[in-house]
Amino acid sequence: MLSPTMDKGNLVEWKAKVGDHLLEGDILANIETDKAIVPYETVDEGYLAKILIKEGTNDIDLGTPIGIFVPEKEDIAAFKDYVPEKKVKITSESLGGIEDLFGDIKPEEKSPLVEIVEEKLTKPSTGRVFISPKARKLAEKNAIDVAKLKGTGPGGRIIFQDVLKAPKEMEEKVV
Repeated sequence: MLSPTMDKGNLVEWKAKVGDHLLEGDILANIETDKAIVPYETVDEGYLAKILIKEGTNDIDLGTPIGIFVPEKEDIAAFKDYVPEKKVKITSESLGGIEDLFGDIKPEEKSPLVEIVEEKLTKPSTGRVFISPKARKLAEKNAIDVAKLKGTGPGGRIIFQDVLKAPKEMEEKVV
């Protein structure tokens, strides 16, 4: 949430365009809250695949998706012609599972977004450690073994916050 008193916001300006590669912490858009215009940063590395809400749109309900962000460049094409069939408002209650996020969409009616999310969630692990560049740099600086970390980012990716918590968690396990 950008502001604790916020329930609607305005999308002032997109700082990224479809296809842009963004790193964790890059500015995706500027959002006007009830108090100020604030930059909306990406929480992980990936690509902007689709803009769902155009800049200049006012009174967007909190939790309404404004765009689609994907981890892999090849996933962008799946959203070229994507048009949401109905408005989806993401709330804390709806985050219980994949079915809750997409309401009453039947398996045969799944959008490309559902298919990509499910594929990422069910793909077997390759043994490769997925980590954002910012998190990797911090881990290397502090000599943290990233293979022992559990990622909380999309697809289990290790993000900056996971590495920040790592030294404390590792110390507790040693004691």
